[in-house]
Amino acid sequence: MKLHFQVRGDQSNPAILFLHGFLGLGEDWLEIAQDLSRDHFCVLPDLPGHGQSRELSGHQPFDMAATSETIINLLDDLKIDRVTLLGYSMGGRIALHTATRFAHRVKSLVLESASPGIEDDKERIDRAALDDLRAEQIEHKGVATFVEQWYNAPLFDSLHAKQEKLALLKQSRLVHDLHALAAALRGLSVGRQPSLWQEIPRLDIPTLVITGASDMKYCDIADKMAALLPRSRQIIIGNAGHNSHFEQPQELLARLREFLHDTDA
Repeated sequence: MKLHFQVRGDQSNPAILFLHGFLGLGEDWLEIAQDLSRDHFCVLPDLPGHGQSRELSGHQPFDMAATSETIINLLDDLKIDRVTLLGYSMGGRIALHTATRFAHRVKSLVLESASPGIEDDKERIDRAALDDLRAEQIEHKGVATFVEQWYNAPLFDSLHAKQEKLALLKQSRLVHDLHALAAALRGLSVGRQPSLWQEIPRLDIPTLVITGASDMKYCDIADKMAALLPRSRQIIIGNAGHNSHFEQPQELLARLREFLHDTDA
């Protein structure tokens, strides 16, 4: 499938592909991309089933492998040979999966609140079943109701300190098509992706691992990932939870610029 995307910056500069999380949009990254576009070519796609990349139906299977291939096709269309992949949450899982399959196309990795997947077989099966149930809720109750439920989860507790900003975030999520979003949740479930824990020690790519200080679950995952990735750098963003680039965009941007300066050099 073809992805809808925006670009910022000069195409002759080093490229960064921004991959949003579930329920997100390419435009989620605009504040950071606008700054980085001074010396980078920034590509901001809506991932499959999200925003204007809604060519999924509830009956069309779509998985992590197909998504990675779609990303590589986008790079080909834009004549980008090697890219920095920056992914948040679901987008981080996609970035990591793409890097393990197409390492020669990935210059560096930035993984925010991301995971290599679930190692335990039963846990994967249980999570796939849970995401199937969530997909049914989207289809039966609508996107607006699901968005409220999603952001009331404990994972996003820290967002509630910024109620006005959170209200705007929720409003932006109402553009999604419910059937395409449900299909994406089923196909890109962490319960259906292969675990990459055994593969990441062979991923010889400069990698920045980012978590918010109050997101204890993903801080623990980040510790384990950073210990396995051969060329990793780990940072923790203060006063932030799962969505650091939303809660503390300027601090994340500063740390990201340090990493890009080193990898570009």
